[in-house]
Amino acid sequence: MHSDLTLDIMDNVTASLGEAFRHFSYKICVAYKTKELPKEANARRRCQSKTSNPTKEPHGTILKKTFNLRTYKFHSLDDYCRTIRWLGTTESYSTTIVGVIEIYRFSQAHKNFQGELEHRRPKGWHLRTDRRNFVKQMTRIERRQARIRRIKQKLKTGRAQAEDVSTAPEVHHHISSSQNRHEHIPSFLNAHEGDRAIQVCIVLTNLKCSSCRSRTFYQS
Repeated sequence: MHSDLTLDIMDNVTASLGEAFRHFSYKICVAYKTKELPKEANARRRCQSKTSNPTKEPHGTILKKTFNLRTYKFHSLDDYCRTIRWLGTTESYSTTIVGVIEIYRFSQAHKNFQGELEHRRPKGWHLRTDRRNFVKQMTRIERRQARIRRIKQKLKTGRAQAEDVSTAPEVHHHISSSQNRHEHIPSFLNAHEGDRAIQVCIVLTNLKCSSCRSRTFYQS
């Protein structure tokens, strides 16, 4: 449960955390000479041996290891409070599903892209290449898969007959009698892009608590 007050506190703590990390990186880390662990060195050499141009370094080489602030985890620290204000607390939704959520706030539409599993597809394509000019090979794989999907969709549309989905207005939902004629949700969303009937709308209602005089955003 978050309110404006707790999010303001979180903003200030995040700023203090960033200052502490920068002090640790610029003042403390430079005073120590740190190197990678033996298992990290072995893992690096195994990875290099799989590439087309492995480096020619002595087997027992241990490289210097420094604290790195230029990573996505540090870069995204400032986004947590803003995301909570837009979408609610982080346990209220899942980022494993790729999709676009349109958020209407102050009469303006904001698009938020979510997805953690999408990186698995290009990784699978990369395994099917010979590691040389892999971008072009991965692009060809993606195009072939897209053409196959379109062919399957045309064949399914030609064979399938429309199922009667007429129900009474008071019925909550309709369940099909067969799963053979399913709808591919990403293709459906692409085909109906801009249709107001399929847009997800999250309204942030600003309510004031009479007891503590704090404002809380509720998701509806």
